[in-house]
Amino acid sequence: MIDNQFVPDYFRLSPDNRLLFGGACTYLGGIPKDIGAAIRPSLERAFPQLRDIEFDYAWGGHIDISIRRTPDVGHERDRYWLQGFSGHGILPTLAAARAVTDAILGEPHLLSLYERIHNPRFPGGERFAAPLEALGKLWYRLRDVV
Repeated sequence: MIDNQFVPDYFRLSPDNRLLFGGACTYLGGIPKDIGAAIRPSLERAFPQLRDIEFDYAWGGHIDISIRRTPDVGHERDRYWLQGFSGHGILPTLAAARAVTDAILGEPHLLSLYERIHNPRFPGGERFAAPLEALGKLWYRLRDVV
């Protein structure tokens, strides 16, 4: 399950019947030192009955954002890439991985659809990309809250 916020919350049950919950992000880069504490407000907003539950595991990573929040998927010769899922990677990553897998196996039609998506570079180059990205994510996150 995934919601439709700018920074979505998502969850599923694992094969051993545990709740796997994700969402939230930082806006200035880096990964929080205490991932569990960082995700707890989102978990408790979605599942108030789980307030104060202990986490067995918690992990995080970086979010790869594209200007249009659309994935950048393609290939050149024998190299393929999948990036820019913009925090919405759960379902789009599966679909893009299938397109790349099909292309590797000789059926490039779906991959060619992804390759028609143009993702421009961030304005201001690398110097301003991170601050502009942070401001953009903050703006949309505030819209989620309001």
